[in-house]
Amino acid sequence: MKQQDLPKAMQQLTKINQDQINSNLLQVVLESSDCSTILSDLAGRIAELLVVDTCIIVSARANSSSVNEISYWQDKSSSEIVQSQITQRLSNLQLKIDDALPCRIISGTLSPAPDSLEYSLQEILPTKTWLGVTVKYQHQTNGLVLLFKSTLSGGTNSESQLLTKISESMAIALAQVQLKQQVATKTRYQALLNKLSQDTSQSSNPQQILDNCLAGVCTTLQVDRGMVLMLKYQHPLTAKGRRKQFVQGTVQVASEWSPQRDNSPSRGQVSFSFSDSDLCQQAWQLAPQCSKLESDLAFPDLSPQQLPDALQQHGSALLMMPIMGQKNSKLQPGVVLGFLVLQQDSTRPW
Repeated sequence: MKQQDLPKAMQQLTKINQDQINSNLLQVVLESSDCSTILSDLAGRIAELLVVDTCIIVSARANSSSVNEISYWQDKSSSEIVQSQITQRLSNLQLKIDDALPCRIISGTLSPAPDSLEYSLQEILPTKTWLGVTVKYQHQTNGLVLLFKSTLSGGTNSESQLLTKISESMAIALAQVQLKQQVATKTRYQALLNKLSQDTSQSSNPQQILDNCLAGVCTTLQVDRGMVLMLKYQHPLTAKGRRKQFVQGTVQVASEWSPQRDNSPSRGQVSFSFSDSDLCQQAWQLAPQCSKLESDLAFPDLSPQQLPDALQQHGSALLMMPIMGQKNSKLQPGVVLGFLVLQQDSTRPW
C-alpha cells in the first residue's frame, strides 16, 4: 500500500465500531472447521482490518506465561526461512505481564527496560519495526498481536485506538479458539484410546500392537518422530531401587515411527549401550516423571562410533516418558521397562 493511501485507510478504519470488530473476528472462529488454521485466519483478518503487511498472533498457554502457538500472515509470499526463524525465536518468549495492568500498546521504536516484554521482542526482532498489543482475558494475559508494515512508525493515535479495540476482541476470540482446540484435542485423545483398545483386543501379534500404538500416539500428538525403547538390564536387581548407582544394560529400539516410515515393518534388533546415552540415564533417574526438553537436542545422544548404522540422529525437542513395571509396594516404584520417546523438529513446550 502506498504511503499517501494510509491516512485515508486509517480514517475509514476508525469508523469501525467495537461490535463490527467483534463480529469480524468471531466470525472467523465460528466458520473455521480446522483448529490448526484458525489463528492464521485471524491474523489475516486483522491485517485486512488494520491494513498492514504482516500480522503475527502469539497465543499463550492456559494458566501460563509461555507461548502455546504462533501464527503468521503476510500479504506477499514470505521466505519460509525468515518466517520459521521469527516463529522459532518467539516460541521462547515469556508473556508474563502484571495482571493488574490493562492490555497495553507496545512498540519496537522505544528504548525499553531490560526486563520488559518490549526488550525481549527487540532482541528477537532487531531489524523489524513493529507495533503490538498484549491481549488479556479475565485479567490474565492470553496472547499478543504484532503488526509490521513499511510505513509503521511507532503508532499513531488512530492505530493505538484500533489496536485497543482489536485487543478486546482478540481476547474473546483467543479464548474461543483455545476452548475449541481443547474440545478437538479431547476428542482426538478419546478416539486414540478407543483405537488402541480395539487394536489390542483384535491382534495377537505383540509387535504389530506396539507399532500400531506408537503410530497412533505420534499422529494424534502431531510429532515428527517416535520410538519405543526397551531396557535389558545386565543386573536386574540393581534396577529396582533406582538410586544413583551406575546401572549397566542395553537399550533396544522396539519400534520406530515417522511419516516416512509409516506402515513400514520394524527393522529388527537395533540396540546401543545404556551407559553411552546420558539422556537415557537422566530419564531413568527421573522416572516415573517424564524427561522434557523443549529446544533443539540431538537424540540418540551417541557418538558416531556408538551410533548403530540403522539409527539416525535428529536434533529436536524431546519427550521421554518412562514405561513402568508393576509396583512391588507403595513406597517403591516399579522398574523402568523402557521409554516412549517423542521428537519434534521445532521448539515445542510439552
